[in-house]
Amino acid sequence: MSSHGTARPIDDGPFWRNLLPATLAAILASYLLRAFWQPLHGLFGSYPSDIWYMHVNYSWFLVHRGFFEMEYPAGMFAFVKALSVVCQHLFSPTEPHPHGGLLYRYEDWLAVNSVALGLAGVGISWCMHRLDAEFFHLRRGRLLWAFVWTPSFVFFTLFNYDALPVLCCTASLLALLRRDAVGSFLLLGIGTGVKIYPAVLMPLYLLGVPRGHRLEATCWFLGALAALNLPFLWLNPQAWWFPYHWQMGFDQADQTGRFLYTLTTLLGKGPALLTMASLALGMVAFAWRKMPQAPLDSPLWLARASLLLVGLFIFTKNVFSPQYLFWLLPFATLGTGYPFAGVASLVELANIAEAFGLDYWRSGHEEGLAGIRLVRDLGLAALVAHTVVLLGRSRDD
Repeated sequence: MSSHGTARPIDDGPFWRNLLPATLAAILASYLLRAFWQPLHGLFGSYPSDIWYMHVNYSWFLVHRGFFEMEYPAGMFAFVKALSVVCQHLFSPTEPHPHGGLLYRYEDWLAVNSVALGLAGVGISWCMHRLDAEFFHLRRGRLLWAFVWTPSFVFFTLFNYDALPVLCCTASLLALLRRDAVGSFLLLGIGTGVKIYPAVLMPLYLLGVPRGHRLEATCWFLGALAALNLPFLWLNPQAWWFPYHWQMGFDQADQTGRFLYTLTTLLGKGPALLTMASLALGMVAFAWRKMPQAPLDSPLWLARASLLLVGLFIFTKNVFSPQYLFWLLPFATLGTGYPFAGVASLVELANIAEAFGLDYWRSGHEEGLAGIRLVRDLGLAALVAHTVVLLGRSRDD
């Protein structure tokens, strides 16, 4: 077993003294950006977040409908439905709605969502602390400066609902490295029920499970998915299928994954998909060749392979939303090291510039948006390429 996987006495003091206060400060900053978005919108054209979008478009349906069509999977629907019930019980409805009746205010909806997503953010921070303390042993201060106080964590923790699958992925990795296959795959299944991307990690994490237990681990993964999806599939099959159909049909140029969109423009959709798939498979094959005999004894390899798979998923996806970089943040923090920090920061800043001023860019400043996305996409490509290089090095570097 490598030194990275060697257990040693854990001091949780740094989490309580440093990381938790920093995490709470980041979440507070994220909350204030959401609470005061209207003045910021006047200054910068900022977009308030999917919390606001959910309230404007779906709050009446969340109150009056059991299940309905929305562009989020069943696990996400269950989460926001629960938040809607909590909001109704905590706050008196005061806002009239065109469909009839009164609803809770956006400010109340924001508060309930922020508590839930803020707790998820604290959970992510705790998982990262434990991953570092037990397995990765990063340089002092790295979790603070390369994870918590980064644009992605500050901005996206309360931007939409991606903190939930990010929490599931970090907790799943922690459980896997602790040799808890049941917990790892249960968490991965829950994350996949909320957002589809954690599913790409399932085959990788299965490599860390002894052969005789892989079927059991797969069953826990599928069982979690079934528990989240089957009730809604039975209740309304069309509404259950809608988010997946919506994603497959989404092809707007202003949000399409830029590499895929550019290749499609140059080569046509079929050749572009084939090119991207070939590149992705080549990188995965390379990582497979570098796989250690005992993957759990090499946490660095697992973190880097996870980063590669999620990065390739983003590249080959037909939609690119700014919060996708939040998916990469835990694995990049654990697996890439300081030499890449400057480029990663540039990518994040470009990404936040797009998200923060989204309405501004869309109102006659498309050239600036194109430049920002070029910086972001080239940086993301460099991150993926850098990860491939790291996977090609020794397993214990």
